[in-house]
Amino acid sequence: MMSGAGIVRFVGRLPWPAAALAVCVLFAVVGGAVVDDYGVSWDEFTQRDIAVANARYIAGDEHALLTGLHRYYGMAFELPLLWAEYVLGLDDSHSVLLARHLLTHLFYLAGGFFASMLAYRLFGSRWLALLALLLFLLHPRLYAHSFFNSKDLPALSMFMIALYLTHRAWRKDTIGAFVLCGVGAGVLLDLRLVGGATLFPAVLALRALDLAAPPRRPGHIMLTGGAFLLAGAGAMYVTTPYLWANPLELVDAFAVFSQLPNVGFNLFQGQMVRPQELPPHYLPTWMAITTPPGTLLLSAVGAAAVCYWAISRPGDILRSGRLRFGGLLLGCLAVPVVAVMVLDSALYDGWRHMYWLYAPLCLLAVFGVWWIAQWGIARRGRWLLVGAIGLAALGLGGIVAQMAQLHPHQDVYFNLLVDRKTPEYLRTQYEMSYWGTTTRQALEQLRERYPDTHGGFATHGENDWNNWSILPAAERQRIYPANFPFSDFYINFGREHVQTGRLWNPVGPIIASGQAYNNTIWSVEAIPRLHTDAGRSDWLGAYRAITAAAPAARRNFDLYRDGTKLHYVKEPCVPGDVAAAFFLHIYPADRPASGRQAGFDNRDFHFRFYGNLYDGKCLATIELPDYAIARISTGQYVGDQPPIWTAELPARTTDGPSADTSRAAWLRTYQSVTSAAPAARRNFDLYRDGNKLHYAKEPCVPADLAAAFLLHIYPVDPVQLTPEGRRFGFDNRDFAFDQNGSSYDGKCLATIELPDYAIARIRTGQYFPDQPPIWTAELPGGR
Repeated sequence: MMSGAGIVRFVGRLPWPAAALAVCVLFAVVGGAVVDDYGVSWDEFTQRDIAVANARYIAGDEHALLTGLHRYYGMAFELPLLWAEYVLGLDDSHSVLLARHLLTHLFYLAGGFFASMLAYRLFGSRWLALLALLLFLLHPRLYAHSFFNSKDLPALSMFMIALYLTHRAWRKDTIGAFVLCGVGAGVLLDLRLVGGATLFPAVLALRALDLAAPPRRPGHIMLTGGAFLLAGAGAMYVTTPYLWANPLELVDAFAVFSQLPNVGFNLFQGQMVRPQELPPHYLPTWMAITTPPGTLLLSAVGAAAVCYWAISRPGDILRSGRLRFGGLLLGCLAVPVVAVMVLDSALYDGWRHMYWLYAPLCLLAVFGVWWIAQWGIARRGRWLLVGAIGLAALGLGGIVAQMAQLHPHQDVYFNLLVDRKTPEYLRTQYEMSYWGTTTRQALEQLRERYPDTHGGFATHGENDWNNWSILPAAERQRIYPANFPFSDFYINFGREHVQTGRLWNPVGPIIASGQAYNNTIWSVEAIPRLHTDAGRSDWLGAYRAITAAAPAARRNFDLYRDGTKLHYVKEPCVPGDVAAAFFLHIYPADRPASGRQAGFDNRDFHFRFYGNLYDGKCLATIELPDYAIARISTGQYVGDQPPIWTAELPARTTDGPSADTSRAAWLRTYQSVTSAAPAARRNFDLYRDGNKLHYAKEPCVPADLAAAFLLHIYPVDPVQLTPEGRRFGFDNRDFAFDQNGSSYDGKCLATIELPDYAIARIRTGQYFPDQPPIWTAELPGGR
C-alpha cells in the first residue's frame, strides 16, 4: 500500500492537469466517506419541487411553472440532479438526498479543478495551481455548503469555470473559444443572475479594450464579441424554461432578485435586521469574518498588486494578459460588493447569495502569492518566498484542523476577527445554523440514545421533515415529525430563540446538545406531557367525531366531506403513509378556476402543513373554496411518478348543500354576524364572537381584498406562544382574504379562529409588503 509521502511523490510527477485531477479524486473519496454526515437545508425540497415543475413544463404536461414566482430560479443544475435521480432509479428519500449531496459536492470539486487550471495558465506554476485548488476547496463554510446547498455552490463553481473559459478565449482568440466562453457565462446567468450580470459586461469591456491593443483587428474583435453575446443568450435561453414562452420575463427576474421579498430577519451584530434594512457594511463584514484569514490577507495583497501595476505601468494593460485578467478579477469582486452596499440590496442568511464572489477572491489571493514571489526573486529575497509558502502551508493546515474539529458543521465557521471564546457570544451576534441542518445530528442522537423509543419530534420551520427524510427508512418509522402538541421531543437549532439580550429558551429539559466555538448550535429537549395532553385529547375527540360518519371514499386514506371541509383519515397510520405529497384538484361549476390553463384549482399540499399523526392515527383537514364545485380529484404522488392512489368526489355528498343553499346560508351567516355592534370600525368592521374574529365590509369591491391582512395576537402568558412567536412576542396569523373569506352580492366576510389561550390584545389591519399599513385596529384581549 502506498504511503502518504508516496502519494505526494506520485502526484508530483504527473503533468499538471492529471495532478490536479488526482487531488480532486482524493477529495472526492473523502467527500464520499462523509456525505452521509450532513443534514438537509430548508430549501432542498423546494429546489427539487421547482425542478419537477420545470420537467413537467418541458414535457408539456402542465403550465403551473409560468404562474409561480419560483420559476425565476435557474434550473441548469437542478434539472440534471433530477434526471440523475431518475436514471439511477432512486425512489427513497434517503438515497435521493445522498445522491443530490454527492453530485453537488462533485460539481464543487470541478470548480476547484478549473481554479487550478486557470492558475496554471496564468502563472505557469504547479505550486500556484495547487495553491488555487486548495484555497478553493478548503474554505470551511463553502465545503459544508457544497453538500446541501444546490443553489449557491453550483453558481460558485460555474463562475470559476466561466472565468477559466474567459481566459481560454483570450488565449486562443478564436470564434469557437468565445462561443464556449459565452455558453459558460449564459449558464452562470441561469444559476445566479447577479453573477452572470457581473461577468457579461466585464468580458465585453475587456474585448472593447482590445480595440486599442495591437494588432488592432476591429473586425475580428467585433465578430468574436458578437459570438460571445449570442452564445451566452442562447445558453441562458436553453437552460431557463420559463423564458421559452416569453424571453422578456428575464427583465422581471432581474427586478425580483434585485429586491428580494422583505420577509424574516437576519441576525447581524446582535440585532435582528430585515433583509431590506441591512447596513452597508453587512456583506463585506460577513465575507471578512467567515473567510480564512490567510486567504483574506493574500487577496488584499493581490488586489493591491494589480492596482499598483495598473497605475505604475498603465501601458501593460494593453500588453499583458495577466494584468488584464487581474483587473477582471478585481472588478468582478469589487463592483458587486460596492453595488450591494450602495443599492441597499436585500440578502438572506449571511452572504450565501454572493458565494460566487469567492471565485475572484480566491484567484486574487494566488495573485498575491505570485507578486510576493516576483518581488522576492527580483530582490534575491528568497527567504520572503519561502516564508510566504511556509505561512500559507501552516494556514491551510490550521484550516484543515478546524474543519475536522467542526465536522459536519463547517458551515458555522468564523475566523479570528470575531470573539470565538466567550460562551454563547457568536449565537447572539450572527447567524449560525440558519438552515437547520444541525437537526440531522439531533436526530442521530435520538436514534443512539433511545434505540427503543417510538415517538414524534417537532422543530422550527420545515427542517424537521427535511432532515427526517434523510434517515434510513426503518428509522423514519420509529422517529417521525409531529406538530408541537403531538410531539415527544423538540429539536432546537437556536435561530427562533435568538434575540438581542435573550439566550436559549428551551421548551423542556435538554437531554442532548451540540456546540461549536462554545455556542450551542442544537439541542434535543423533552416536551413535558402536561403541556400536550389537553391538545391530544381535543384532537382525538375531533378525530372520533369525523370518523363517526360514513366516508365519501375509501382509498389508501378514507375521505370525509363535511360541508366546506375535506378530511383525510388513516388508521393504522405510519410516517411512510404521509411522506408522499397529496394532490387536490378542484373543478368549479360556475366560474373559471384560478388555474385556468389546467381547468382546475390546484390545491396540492403536504401532510406536515395540514395534518397530525398521533397514536397510529392520521388526520389532515383542508378547507374547500366556497364556490360551487363540479367535482374533486385527489390522491397521493411522488415527483413525476404515477399517483399512488386517486379518488374522485362528486360536487356534493347526499346530505351536503347545493350552491344556492350555500349562498343563502352564507348570507344568513353574514346577517347574523353583522347584527351585533362591531368591536371596531375601520376599512372593515370587526366583530368579536367568542374565539372567532370576523372581518365584514359592505359595499365591498375586489380592491378592498387586494391587500394582505395583518393579525398579531399577544397572549397573556408568553409561554403559550409557538417557538416562532417567541421571537417576535406575538402569534403572527397574517392571512390573505381568499384563504379565510368569501364575498357575495357586494358583501365580504372573513372569519378567523382565535387561539384558545388568554389573549392580552390583538392588533390587526391591512398592508402591502414594504409599505405602511393601510389601516390598523387594536382590540382588547380576553378569551
